[in-house]
Amino acid sequence: MEYKKLKDLNGSTLALRDTLNIAGNNLIVEKDYLLKINGSCSQVFTDLEIEDKKGFCKKYYGYEPQGDGDFPQSKPNDFKALTKVAIALMKLEEKR
Repeated sequence: MEYKKLKDLNGSTLALRDTLNIAGNNLIVEKDYLLKINGSCSQVFTDLEIEDKKGFCKKYYGYEPQGDGDFPQSKPNDFKALTKVAIALMKLEEKR
């Protein structure tokens, strides 16, 4: 499934290989993070002026992010947590 706007995602849960467009970043849902198709996965945080990407994800995951990659990782296959982060990012985008 492809999500381009917040209204498309509300009431849904992301699944593996779904695609999103957030702040001009094309992202693919992986098992524990959002992968940017071209470029750094952390670019979405930069574009939305989020300085603490780990802290941001922790707030929406409900637990400490895993690993040290460009996009803070959720627990494997925790698509509800990834959905919460995606919704929060999309809300920030809409406010801009």
